[in-house]
Amino acid sequence: MKKNTKIIMLIIGVIIFITLSIGVCLAFKYWYPKYYVKKSDTLNKADIASEVERLKEINQYPNNKNLNSKDSKDLGKFNGLEVSEKYYCSDVCPDYGRLVIVYKNISKDNCPEVGGRVITDAAWGGYIGCFPIKDLQ
Repeated sequence: MKKNTKIIMLIIGVIIFITLSIGVCLAFKYWYPKYYVKKSDTLNKADIASEVERLKEINQYPNNKNLNSKDSKDLGKFNGLEVSEKYYCSDVCPDYGRLVIVYKNISKDNCPEVGGRVITDAAWGGYIGCFPIKDLQ
């Protein structure tokens, strides 16, 4: 009887541990959404538009004061090309840094060919990246 009780207690302990682990993961997703990475590898226009809207709030001063390169992340693929969210700052850093959505490894010259829009630095005119959707602001 004692042995059965120990096994039952061990099983209950494992179940509680797994339940708590899942709860912590779900809570992290909702409490820290800027660190949550979408599980699907394929993005559509609505996914990117939704992320642009989310970034508008994050990129507003003073919310953007805590942004840095650690906030960069891969988002998935759009039209077969890798898309990432990258931190960019050109002048007063980190106070005016921001997160932008760009195709990975697409040059300024190749951007229009893949259907993207060239993003340039408003202050210095440098190339930031290639935004995946030409007609989305």
